[in-house]
Amino acid sequence: MAKKYIYKNKKPHFKIIDAPIGVGVNYAVPEIQGPPVRTWVVLFSFLLAAFFAWLVFVAQVGNFWLMQSGALILLVLLVLLESQPLIEKKDFNLDKIIIGLAVGAAIYFIFLFLLGNFLASLFPAFFTEGIESFYTLGQSSPLALKLITLIIIIAPAAEIFWRGFVQRWAMTKFGRFKGLLLATAFYVATYITTLNIALMIGAVILSLCFGALYIFRRSLGPCIVAHILWSVSILVFFPLTNF
Repeated sequence: MAKKYIYKNKKPHFKIIDAPIGVGVNYAVPEIQGPPVRTWVVLFSFLLAAFFAWLVFVAQVGNFWLMQSGALILLVLLVLLESQPLIEKKDFNLDKIIIGLAVGAAIYFIFLFLLGNFLASLFPAFFTEGIESFYTLGQSSPLALKLITLIIIIAPAAEIFWRGFVQRWAMTKFGRFKGLLLATAFYVATYITTLNIALMIGAVILSLCFGALYIFRRSLGPCIVAHILWSVSILVFFPLTNF
């Protein structure tokens, strides 16, 4: 199966179509749409994201929630300079909201049983300490600040950047599933400087789950909803340290 790109005008929008070579272009449903993204911009933005992760998680400069928000706002601004927004009203239809809520809840329970119980009991030196050290970040901040930044900025901006920008680029270059794996590798690599094994394994789970949702629903809406529910559950109301 070869990938074909349909270009219109000088600043193209494209559709990624898996089809046999030589077949016409009016035969398949597009997998994902959006303007082409330049590779060097993706690589630069990845290095920027890694630097921001070091500032927030290792150097611990400023307030955790505000620094996270500021970093993601800058990354989304970079996305907007490179490509146009990929979010529409239809991305938040009732069915997509329900799917997002279901996936967000499922991911929370995966974290609860896999990281919070199973792996933490097998390797307490790596996982219990890693989880506890993560929760010390921003712990003293007001509840309102946590909820406002998570719901309005952090969760939506993270999905716009990692799924709508990095993963979209990776899928156009290497196909859906190789692109998902590459985007996941990029996401996890931003946390290497933390040396927190629990955080990195959590990043793998999170990226694979949200990335798969993005592939199969072809929309950022469910990903944003799922990320909001997961983040407010695991970071605010039902942290893993409670179990």
